[in-house]
Amino acid sequence: MDKDITKFLTALADTVKTARKARKMTQAQLAEKSGLDPMSVKRAENPKIAGTGLRLSTFILLMRALHLNPNSVVYPELKENSPTKEELLGILTADCSEEDCKFIRSAFLSLVKMAHSRNTTNIEE
Repeated sequence: MDKDITKFLTALADTVKTARKARKMTQAQLAEKSGLDPMSVKRAENPKIAGTGLRLSTFILLMRALHLNPNSVVYPELKENSPTKEELLGILTADCSEEDCKFIRSAFLSLVKMAHSRNTTNIEE
């Protein structure tokens, strides 16, 4: 198998499995949410059985279902975003309209300032 494809499939497998488990989903639940069959999810999470490729539609459906940035898979060497940042970005891009983002922006900036100062006494998880 081509070295670059192996690297891509391994990054995809790690990303999908980590994101799915972080959301406490089974492979069957992810399959249902993404509109894929369970075997497609199993193949995507295991580069050894994925063969030499993966359908682009499978990749897209998994990234969308998990609210992931495809760059985390296509360019795994770019480690600038953690899974938490990826999830937040995914929520904003998938679940929020432009108007929602404008509304959220000022509160978000205040939260970032509080996090940087570690003045989080009024924030509950």
